[in-house]
Amino acid sequence: MEGKPAGAPERRVEPNEIRERFNESGLFERVLRGELETVLEDDRFVRDEVGLPQGARSQMVWYLGPDGQKLVLVHQYLLPDGSIGGSGRPDPKRMILDDEVIYC
Repeated sequence: MEGKPAGAPERRVEPNEIRERFNESGLFERVLRGELETVLEDDRFVRDEVGLPQGARSQMVWYLGPDGQKLVLVHQYLLPDGSIGGSGRPDPKRMILDDEVIYC
């Protein structure tokens, strides 16, 4: 799986900009409805000093479009009860748009 369209420029943005674009996209809601596939890129237990419950996991997850193309890479803390820690929403780190790739 490639993480960028061929020839697409990459642009570093502030975390608030990528979060706003992600929230407006509705991608997280589509994942919750089962419309998009997710693929774990990294999954590990969180150290105790982070302040999350024992058994919490730090995960990097790709959301894939209907034809398997990468859409967004998010970080999330998955809590033992299956909910997402912090704000309750994943934190986007890389978003692949039609004409560019943004990241923070």
